[in-house]
Amino acid sequence: MSWTDILYPGNSDMKIRLASLSGQLYTLVENCFVSVNHLIDSIHQYLPGLKFEKICMNDSKSLADNCNIIIGRVNEINAYVTQKGKDVELLIGTELFKQLSSPDTTFQQKIDIAKKAVTIITTSGWLVGGVILAAMIITGKILTNVVAKIGKLATCFLAFIVLGIFCSAVNMIISAVIGAVEKKKLKKALEEYEDAVKTFKTAANEFCENIMQIRVKLEHTMKG
Repeated sequence: MSWTDILYPGNSDMKIRLASLSGQLYTLVENCFVSVNHLIDSIHQYLPGLKFEKICMNDSKSLADNCNIIIGRVNEINAYVTQKGKDVELLIGTELFKQLSSPDTTFQQKIDIAKKAVTIITTSGWLVGGVILAAMIITGKILTNVVAKIGKLATCFLAFIVLGIFCSAVNMIISAVIGAVEKKKLKKALEEYEDAVKTFKTAANEFCENIMQIRVKLEHTMKG
């Protein structure tokens, strides 16, 4: 029997659950980095004039540090794109912009509206894809939802553990967890950890899926 089994008398499944959660968390954070960079690619392609550096996950830094890298870049993108959207609204009018931004408007309808909008603002260097992308980011809450969930994750009890630990052997993960909380509070802390990962998983998967769908739709439409 290992020393880790002694720490969890009568509940060996806790180790398996902890390892599984940690592996999921690492993958989710990694996927968010990839998706943010994909979004940056789309911005550079469809919103000329906006330039953002891509972000890199750093296994040697803490979970909180990596979360803050994502949050910082997402907030920066959101601020710039929101301003761009306001510029479009001023140029094409509130009514047309509302139609473009409405969740009830089909993607093809958005294309038609964007084409109409571009004829109005053609001298501003806008592209059809850029108008659509700006409207979808602003009104679809693509960025704000995931920022809120990442923010919660960045303040959990494991926030200051080095990210690389989360994809390590289970004994290393457990050692890090025990170093982060008192043993008598470990069970409660793990329950909170599980809740945080589940909440983040939903937001992260939705975030990544939304960005992928937008990229696919835009690329298909622009080729058509």
